Amino acid sequence: MTWMHLFRFNGNYLKVSGLSIAELTIVTLLLSVQISKTENPIIDVEFFESRIRPVLAQECYACHNSRGTSKGDLILDHRAGLLKGGRSGKALIPGNAKRSLLVRAIKHQDSDLTMPKDGAKLDEETVADFTEWVNSGAMDPRDAPPSKEELDQATSWEAVRDRRKLWWSFQPIRETPSSGEKTTSQSGHPVDQFILAELKERGLSPANEANRKTLIRRLSIILTGLPPSPEQITHFENDPSETAYPDLACISHTSSGIRTRSQNF
Repeated sequence: MTWMHLFRFNGNYLKVSGLSIAELTIVTLLLSVQISKTENPIIDVEFFESRIRPVLAQECYACHNSRGTSKGDLILDHRAGLLKGGRSGKALIPGNAKRSLLVRAIKHQDSDLTMPKDGAKLDEETVADFTEWVNSGAMDPRDAPPSKEELDQATSWEAVRDRRKLWWSFQPIRETPSSGEKTTSQSGHPVDQFILAELKERGLSPANEANRKTLIRRLSIILTGLPPSPEQITHFENDPSETAYPDLACISHTSSGIRTRSQNF
């Protein structure tokens, strides 16, 4: 028995007839494998507008725009310019982040090709967003270059300020509960608890508490550049008071001749 069947592939319908059940099964499997290789997770307009466009506007438009400033002949303020690339080659290869110069540049994979040029490397979350965007086809709704007014608005100090308000360093301070876990060698201070939680997440164990001889040696070398004297070691080892370490830090700081800026004037 033979069959006629319609297959939908890449948005088109394929009419196949004269196949046996076994042959039909093989064709179906082959098409399923091909589709799984070519289809990527869908990146919608909202993803581009919320995670990609703001970064391009803040970090790239000032130096790579279609209104007079296009360093390296690279224009990034509309889709055609992005796909065309610049003197270094194509900036973007949709579906292939590894071969896209834009992704390589923001990852700082090549020492002579880093972006932003004079700024800090983008955070890992932003780099991951761009990688996902490119691998998913680099959907870009920017059909035409922005007008002068639109470009001025996107690169204005007010627009930059509003985007920077979202940085973590500008967020209000909030109470973050710690795990409450501690080891016998730790003080139980919240900072220690956060450190312990991170160590556990990475499969690491905290170092053992330093003995007094090691502690005074570390402190003395940090503050004075010299190891402590035998008399200082003996005195610190035999001092059971809770203020022994703070007192030692004050004495070492004073004896080292270190002065603060306010003491210099």
